[in-house]
Amino acid sequence: MNFIVYVFFGLLGLVIGSFLNVVVLRLHTKKISKGRSKCIHCNHVLSLFDLVPILSYLFLMGRCQYCKVKISKQYIFVESLTAIIFILLACKIFGDFGYANMFDLLQFVTYSFIFSLLIVLSVYDSRHFILPWKIMRIFLVSSFILPLIFAFIGDGITMTNFVAGFITALPFWALWYFSQGRLIGFGDVQLMCGFGFLLGISQGFTAIMLGFWAGALFIFLKMIFSRKILDGKTQIPFGPFLAIGAFLAFIFDYNLSIFMNIFLN
Repeated sequence: MNFIVYVFFGLLGLVIGSFLNVVVLRLHTKKISKGRSKCIHCNHVLSLFDLVPILSYLFLMGRCQYCKVKISKQYIFVESLTAIIFILLACKIFGDFGYANMFDLLQFVTYSFIFSLLIVLSVYDSRHFILPWKIMRIFLVSSFILPLIFAFIGDGITMTNFVAGFITALPFWALWYFSQGRLIGFGDVQLMCGFGFLLGISQGFTAIMLGFWAGALFIFLKMIFSRKILDGKTQIPFGPFLAIGAFLAFIFDYNLSIFMNIFLN
């Protein structure tokens, strides 16, 4: 039975991932809510057959059936990634699904929505080296308000719920301010602020630390495979790595105390 439930959440993730691809595309073209989906090369309206997550890409061998131009691998990647994230969120929140309740369902809807926003921000940042404010403001409001609702239902609201994001982002805001944006972008600082509200101070800092590690590993591997030393002019989108850190911190309950114990012992 659990396998069937996981399949359901995976399929849900595929459908949502397909929609997120459309959001990323239309954010850039400024047509986020206008008209049916079209091929970006020949402008032909896509049929339902063309829009089946993953399967359409495989059956069409990665090409538009009308103009035969290659379709970006981003589509199949985002769909698969969203499915995996939804399954992992379901595993964490529902457990064995034997004791699921309305509060668990509310949590799943909340965190799947927030991490879907992070997927959009990450993909857009990877393609255009900017975190779009239109999505960022939704992420910031959601990461602030929704945890307050859970705190009110559960243990109760404390002052930490209102200041966690600012405390988490403050050192990096200072880095942005005094470097005049050369060392870190303001959009990344906004992400960190959202992580603080969403995860709390300890997990928020842990998410940022994991994001820095993921980014450093990517740069290291990029230099090895390209056999070039990256200079200060090389653009590296940092948002995706921060999002990876936030997801890992949330799924595995990583916090600063865990890493302090590892290093001290």
